[in-house]
Amino acid sequence: MNSILPVKSRRFIKLYIRDTAALRGVRNYELLFEMFKQVNFFGEIHLNSYLKNQMAKTLKLSNSRLDHLLIEYKKKDLIKSLGDKRGSGSYMLNPNYFFKGSEPSQRMCCKFYENITKITRNTVYTEGQTVEVSTIEYTDAETGEIMTLKNEEIFGVCNE
Repeated sequence: MNSILPVKSRRFIKLYIRDTAALRGVRNYELLFEMFKQVNFFGEIHLNSYLKNQMAKTLKLSNSRLDHLLIEYKKKDLIKSLGDKRGSGSYMLNPNYFFKGSEPSQRMCCKFYENITKITRNTVYTEGQTVEVSTIEYTDAETGEIMTLKNEEIFGVCNE
């Protein structure tokens, strides 16, 4: 007899069917699947040299081919680079195509995707409690200033 085990939603990446046309013509989309394994909430991926080497080995690609695929994914707007220096290894999945996390977080990331520059999540220990602090930095479209949203502000935007 087969039994069905419950699995928490945080173990899934959501692929939005309405936007799968963006995947047409993408070569070696297997790299995307490898990247999905590394994604955190808010769709952020940190690919250090060790992880890139492991992915290249798994997919039987050279490191330069893997880098070219990342460039292709960026040109197709499947991912974007985060961080202010080239080669930082931080990327964000386009939340219009795929997302890991809650629906409110996905809506918020869609709203800010074009202008997000950095996402951080830190654990803070205070008064015997563990508190997770999330911060999103983005460029204000009107003023060009770097803006920051923290926990309550993020959730306020998510519920708009």
